[in-house]
Amino acid sequence: MKDNIPEYEGPTLTTLQRQVMVHVRQGYTNKKVAEILGINCSSVEQVLGRIYKVFGIENTDDINPRVTAVSYYQYYLWLRKEKS
Repeated sequence: MKDNIPEYEGPTLTTLQRQVMVHVRQGYTNKKVAEILGINCSSVEQVLGRIYKVFGIENTDDINPRVTAVSYYQYYLWLRKEKS
């Protein structure tokens, strides 16, 4: 434990999930993310769906899952950094 910060025990993202989140975090559309990564748009949508499940994000009228995923991803990065 570093400065009373708990060890990271949260969800783990695959390499592709992290790559997608890097570009989503920059504000790119699914189409642009697909173009950058050399995959099709539906693959990006499927990866995002799996990311939502990993983070426990449900698509409701109250929240935008894409925005929530970016917020969770920021926290995920922070926790992983603090662990090292």
